[in-house]
Amino acid sequence: MQKLTEGVSPLPSAMPNFDSVFALPSHFSAAFVLHSWPWKESSLIVEFLSASHGRITAIAKGARRPHSPVRGLLQPFLPLAIKLSGKSEIKTVGKVQVLPPFLELPDQYLAAGLYANELTLALVPRANPDDAIFSAYKNCMQELTHNPPAEGAIRRLEKRLLIASGFSPPFNHASEGMIKPEETYTLVEGRGWVRTEKSVSKHHSLYSLSEGKAEVLSVKGSILLAIANEQFTPNNLASGTERSAIKQVLHYLLRSIAPQVGKKSRQSWQELSALAKDFSNRNQHQGLNPFIKEINP
Repeated sequence: MQKLTEGVSPLPSAMPNFDSVFALPSHFSAAFVLHSWPWKESSLIVEFLSASHGRITAIAKGARRPHSPVRGLLQPFLPLAIKLSGKSEIKTVGKVQVLPPFLELPDQYLAAGLYANELTLALVPRANPDDAIFSAYKNCMQELTHNPPAEGAIRRLEKRLLIASGFSPPFNHASEGMIKPEETYTLVEGRGWVRTEKSVSKHHSLYSLSEGKAEVLSVKGSILLAIANEQFTPNNLASGTERSAIKQVLHYLLRSIAPQVGKKSRQSWQELSALAKDFSNRNQHQGLNPFIKEINP
């Protein structure tokens, strides 16, 4: 999909940026770990989402050594203050601190957190700081930590990353003006949402994903407005059918720019679930039951 840059409205942020809430040490940046993997004998390569640097790769030298001061800190979902150095594209991690408030994802939301990290890696370009993107991810982690419906937190992140990264037109404006709930709109390359006279498929009264040989997205205006207003949960939508339509529309947009997104997180979750089940069976520990619960973001 062509990246869209015009007509993008500011994104709402439920909470202020970490950098404005906490007095960070000099030359530190608020950040989250998106992914890490071993490097050489004792180090890590880490993908961060940073408030000051955007998405950036850094080497944490000696991070896997038993007495390393950063050992155990470079974990996903923790709000961190990091200090980076170096002039090359790949930086070096200096000091790392955990920022308050401490965030710990409930076990049943780990799959959603893994998906959020994979989504952010797929959509966010490197070395391009963006307050809207950092706030969208941070707010998602805070929502998941405080036990709201995971569905709402994930849908908000999907929508906000699509808009902030410039890969989707706004969901409340069409080429003809404001979206109207009773009208049907088709996504047209280079034009955004265009009002169409034809109705969507009889099998999908709220959206249609195909027409003939070419895949075309047509959506009822009411669904686009629900996305614009972030009405993603049973509390503010009338039916599961509407929530399903919202998910299909957002995932159509995501697939057009990142076809593989979601596959790695599902595989990781399946592996974690298998390990948890095996551990539960061997230890007769019922407390792991929520961890085993399957979640499909």
